[in-house]
Amino acid sequence: RYGTARIYGTVFSPDRSIIFALTGEGIKAYDAESMQRLAWFKDLDPLMSGWGIPMWGVTSSTDGQRFSILTSKNQAQVYDLQEGLVYSSTLPLSYWEPWAALSADGLSLAMKQVDTAEDDLHWQLTEFASGEGFATGIGMTALFSPKGTYLVGNASDTLYLYRTSDWQEQTQIGLRAGGETALDWSFSPDERYL
Repeated sequence: RYGTARIYGTVFSPDRSIIFALTGEGIKAYDAESMQRLAWFKDLDPLMSGWGIPMWGVTSSTDGQRFSILTSKNQAQVYDLQEGLVYSSTLPLSYWEPWAALSADGLSLAMKQVDTAEDDLHWQLTEFASGEGFATGIGMTALFSPKGTYLVGNASDTLYLYRTSDWQEQTQIGLRAGGETALDWSFSPDERYL
């Protein structure tokens, strides 16, 4: 069903209804149950690693109807499965790898805070319609929970959990224990566990 193009990876939408196939021919979106192709975005130019491997950086809205990618032009772009490109923003310079996280409703994007050129420890959420930043917090990267109830800022050895209804910090979770640091983490689909 994927065709003959090289597949670099697959990403599910948070609700598991859409599969994004990251291929040498662009990004193909499939219905996860029927495997029917819903959209094919051919002319994408992903950010490339030093080894020449695409670093798509895909995140999506909860329902998978919108997704974001990182491009070689140092941009974060947001696509709608029906409308195509709906938003584009230059990624702020950062010591760390570039990143962007699409909100659960697909209407805003979290990225490194623009006005902190020497401080990579803060994120900012920008609404597409207004172009304005409306929330900030601690984290070198950020990720939304599957239903969008929380945004988690990752500050290397500590996770900062923010409630999206009022952008208040809820808790901090240390990632170091016994001389070891957790390298990855994720939410359970019901958002009860991290």
